[in-house]
Amino acid sequence: MQLKLRNDSLLYAKQQRLWAQGIGAQNDLQNRKLAYEVSQREYNALNNQIQRTRTEFGNQLKIAQNQIQRASVAKQDFTIESKMDGIVYEVAKELGELVLPQQPLAVVGSRDNFIIELLVDERDVSKIALDQKVLIRLDAQKSELFEATITKIAPKVEPRTQTFLVESRFTKAPTRLYMGLSGEANIIIAQKQQALTIPLAYLMNGNKVLTEQGEMLVETGLRSLDKVEVLSALDTATVILKPQ
Repeated sequence: MQLKLRNDSLLYAKQQRLWAQGIGAQNDLQNRKLAYEVSQREYNALNNQIQRTRTEFGNQLKIAQNQIQRASVAKQDFTIESKMDGIVYEVAKELGELVLPQQPLAVVGSRDNFIIELLVDERDVSKIALDQKVLIRLDAQKSELFEATITKIAPKVEPRTQTFLVESRFTKAPTRLYMGLSGEANIIIAQKQQALTIPLAYLMNGNKVLTEQGEMLVETGLRSLDKVEVLSALDTATVILKPQ
């Protein structure tokens, strides 16, 4: 349209020059003028339409941007993000179920960095210290012994169980771990060389052993997962029997 307007403008100007020189008919001049004016009106109308379209598209863009912004805010209100990388171990709610404030929605944890929770009797907690070695035998892998170290000791006793919560982390961990596994742990509070020990399964009632001569009272010392130190009454020549 702009090219047509320019062409009609040039033809009209040319016809005006010819008319000024006394060349051509007045009818031709009028036709050129009319063609130029029509092109001018069409150009102006088209230009106005373009401006209106731009304004309309601009308004639609602003509306769309506002909708995106509102949707983004709404997404933040309804999207829950974990503050740590890991895996989801449990989802507490079903799809479509209402989640109220302060209600747990899911359990998220590390893939391979687990905390071992130990319950230590209040009578023994004074012997416990950070960085002590822990020997752990899991119920799911009873044939293997794993090592850990104490990383945290709760500052207060649990009233219901009269125990202290002690946390430790594996230094020698299983190749596969699962949340919630249970087992037995022994915290090494002291070590002794050349101690006389017997299998823990041979100790009766905490202070007796069965020998060929009958039951014998013994004094015990340190103990591990499967052995206990004997301080008196036995020597390396004593034969002890396993209780039935």
